[in-house]
Amino acid sequence: MDRISPLPDDLILKILSFPPTKVAITTSLLSKRWRDVWKHVPKLEYFAPRASTFIQNFLILHKAPVLKTMHVELAQNHRPTDIEIWLRVAVERGVRKLRFHNNPFGPKEAIRLPGSLYTCQTLVSLTLLYTFIVDVPLTICFPSLKTLRLRAPAMVFLVARNHRQTPKLRVLRFRPIERCFDYVQIQWEQTSSVPQCLISSLKTVEWIDYQGRESEKKTVMYLLKNSGQLKKMAIKALPSTNLGDRYKMLQELSSTQRSSKQCQFFFT
Repeated sequence: MDRISPLPDDLILKILSFPPTKVAITTSLLSKRWRDVWKHVPKLEYFAPRASTFIQNFLILHKAPVLKTMHVELAQNHRPTDIEIWLRVAVERGVRKLRFHNNPFGPKEAIRLPGSLYTCQTLVSLTLLYTFIVDVPLTICFPSLKTLRLRAPAMVFLVARNHRQTPKLRVLRFRPIERCFDYVQIQWEQTSSVPQCLISSLKTVEWIDYQGRESEKKTVMYLLKNSGQLKKMAIKALPSTNLGDRYKMLQELSSTQRSSKQCQFFFT
């Protein structure tokens, strides 16, 4: 450790940003030199196997002016009010990469995201998995967002309402659920003009568990016909889909006219 201690603080903080936060905190036991170093690491990465106060304690003690990355994975249900506070603090700290993975097996409690998240100016990457969200505001704007990864039902409001307010969106990855895409399809059909992100920035679309429903098909076709910079459209059928249905889906989608001549279509 003597070889590391003399290194500049910036370099030490970069090194401590690689392991999970709980590991980085253990360096505080090494010496007085290391006691408070972890508090300045601009990253929170934590897997919570059970309800604990770790995250709130970290946010209270954290001293970095910017929290660049926040990745929280919950294995058991936590109080929705706690989650709302965590995310609000992350936005206040200028979070750029936010990944929230809720427990996929336990009982689902609705989460009310802080209002400031829906207009976060700094957010570049947003991932929401197994997250049931309520009280979504009408005004949503992510001016810096480039990557959006969703596992429904969180995808409903983000895809349907955000398509005009994410001008820099480059990657869209989602796994929809039944009933959601009827709503998304209606939202896009009511749009009088093509969203700017489709015209100028969207390059990759990944769709998992595609079932070939009419609303799903129309949404994929809309993306292919209107995404001028699209380079990759990857569709992965639901595993239980038989070969005959897969072939029919492939024929329907692969024959769709594409706005981007560079677009490669993958169906598995």
